[in-house]
Amino acid sequence: MQSLVQPARGLLLEQFARLAADVAAAPAALVGVLGQRNDRGPVLAGFGLPREHQAPVAAIDKALESAEFLTIVPDLAADCRLDAVQAPLQAAGFRFLCHLKLLSPGGERIGFISVLDRCARPALTKAQQSALAHIAETVVADRRREQRHRHLMHVADRALRVDRMLRLVSEATTCADALTDLLEELCRFHGAAIGRIWQLARAGEPMHEVSRYDQDSNAANDPGLAEPMLALSAMTLEAIDRNQPHSIDFARRKSSAWSPDALTPSFFGQVSVPIRVQQQRFGISLAFTADHADLDAVTADIASLADTIRPALFRKVAEERIRFAAHHDDLTQLSNRLMFQEHLQRSLAAARSSEHGLALLYLDLDGFKSVNDTRGHAIGDMLLVTVAQRLRESLREGDTVARIGGDEFAIIQPLGSQPAASIALARRLIETTSQPAEIAGNLLSIGVSIGIALYPQDGDSSEQLLRNADIALYRAKQAGRNTFRLLDEAVPAVLHERLLVAQDMKDALDGKHFTLAYQPVCDSISLHAVGFEALLRWNNPPSGPVQPDHFIRLAEANGFIVPLGRWALEAACAEAASWDPSLYLSVNLSPLQFRQPDLHRQIAAILHQTGLPAERLDLEVTEGLLLEESDLVLRTMRALQELGIRITLDDFGTAYASLSYLRRFPFDAIKIDKSFIKTLCEDESTQAIVQAVLSLSERLNLTVVAEGVETEPQLAALRTLGCRFVQGYLSGRPLENHPNRALLHPLGRRSAPRGIANR
Repeated sequence: MQSLVQPARGLLLEQFARLAADVAAAPAALVGVLGQRNDRGPVLAGFGLPREHQAPVAAIDKALESAEFLTIVPDLAADCRLDAVQAPLQAAGFRFLCHLKLLSPGGERIGFISVLDRCARPALTKAQQSALAHIAETVVADRRREQRHRHLMHVADRALRVDRMLRLVSEATTCADALTDLLEELCRFHGAAIGRIWQLARAGEPMHEVSRYDQDSNAANDPGLAEPMLALSAMTLEAIDRNQPHSIDFARRKSSAWSPDALTPSFFGQVSVPIRVQQQRFGISLAFTADHADLDAVTADIASLADTIRPALFRKVAEERIRFAAHHDDLTQLSNRLMFQEHLQRSLAAARSSEHGLALLYLDLDGFKSVNDTRGHAIGDMLLVTVAQRLRESLREGDTVARIGGDEFAIIQPLGSQPAASIALARRLIETTSQPAEIAGNLLSIGVSIGIALYPQDGDSSEQLLRNADIALYRAKQAGRNTFRLLDEAVPAVLHERLLVAQDMKDALDGKHFTLAYQPVCDSISLHAVGFEALLRWNNPPSGPVQPDHFIRLAEANGFIVPLGRWALEAACAEAASWDPSLYLSVNLSPLQFRQPDLHRQIAAILHQTGLPAERLDLEVTEGLLLEESDLVLRTMRALQELGIRITLDDFGTAYASLSYLRRFPFDAIKIDKSFIKTLCEDESTQAIVQAVLSLSERLNLTVVAEGVETEPQLAALRTLGCRFVQGYLSGRPLENHPNRALLHPLGRRSAPRGIANR
């Protein structure tokens, strides 16, 4: 735009100069109009005036700065105000001058018109003066039109730039990638020779470079730029610390600590702009090697753009955190169970195509429960973090480690000569894990038992390998712990043990040793119950109560979960049918149950048999259900919803958590996992994630329940964020006996509306 507008602008001013000379019957005239950068002087255009004489004539405007709007000098030699420019004017042969100031509507001096003659002459006529004044008004009006045009073009150009940059951010994979794309865009637009993006993790720590741009591809390897780049990074650090953008023109600020000598003569100036995204602090620095940029304008432009795109960057960071939280264990930062399953499926596919081997190692810590019980959960958590770090350090590149749950871990070891490689790794893991660890002044020692399953001999699917590695782990523990076992060494004894467990579960169902407890889901404001979740309990006479996580995993492994789940659904529906009609019932379904093609007909029959209206039934499923057989799952969900049953996505955010599930599968509600609620009041990132989930759910018309609410601050934070429903010990513990459950019936509930809270 600049190359087209400026020549056209000069031609128009030249026509104004010709018109002024004609009106005054003079041989020469000069028009000067200030451009966008006043410090670079006016744009000059003359008529009948050689270029070398234009600068001396332009100096007249400065000499007559305090004069009237119209100044007429019949004889230049007789006017002392022009002594400073007499010599060049006389050399050019000029004697007469008529000078008009160009004033903006606000009275600001924006230029001039000078009419010159080589002969001294009397004043102009009133008609000539009036005509010159009209020309001056026309020049001012034209300048205003040009400025409006430039402003509109600037606004349009800026809107396009902002749109382009927002697309760069939205299409980038990570926040760092987005900043890299933005840096290149800014450097190219402003003509910067060097650009850097820095990040300051914590105050007082050194910055690290996130991204770089070099106009000259060889600049990155130029040792002569090492010291200048340190100085430039120091200036950016100062901008980040003060959270204030700034620019430095080295040539014009000799007194600055950042002088050209401290850098290099090739640098003209530099701009530094801080960008804060959530708790992350970034800084953009651009260095220029030629005096062609308005540094203050560049700084203002980048700072303004940063403010404009900050919400998009904020969303990108929130998305990254949601993705990371969905794929990783919150405590150890290792992959979680379902992310591990995805890695295992990919590794198996790669092993099949390359015909290489693969080992799956299943680990369980020995002695961890004792540490957890005697030293406390905080010490136990720190010990798990230490173990996770040791596992990472023991692996080679390409191996994958995940925390499966509690004190259980799993490792994928591709390639290598199996089983020798897996045996060597198991021995290394046992040695490193068994080393004493100093945690908060406590010297702790634990061990690890490892079960190993190999592909292809021990299974060709992820389910088979996981099941067989678990069998091998069981045998390792039976062998005395702190050791390992391959599957072929473990199968006979463990299969026998598993058969005994399966028989115990069948006997428990026949003998009514399985029971149900009900935990309330409450309105977050009133804490009145709106529904109850049915929870399975098993009191095994030989050994006592069995933890639900343990027996449900065993039931899924041996297929017993289908009859057990059907019993739980029938029993819960039968009991809920007698509750207050305003209360709904929530029941968990295993992925194995949900994959039954006739599930919707089974549940319809149960509802008919028990008399519970379909609208009062809510089925909870986990994200693991959605990883496979999605077409069958989708058909089943729609069939259930046609009956009037609601479907909730449980433990949202702890597993694969692809947001595309919420678009593809017709959920009615989601439950935010308790791991997010646990750190809600201490971690701003967690707050941002929960806020993002709530905002997304509102847009998708999904009901949200927050699980694991145990403290008043957690409840207050959820109320502030707008979460409508909560579940946890604060609002109500599971009701496990029939006298307590009398409160669920109409008469009992009216007599004690908040009795379920157990507060």
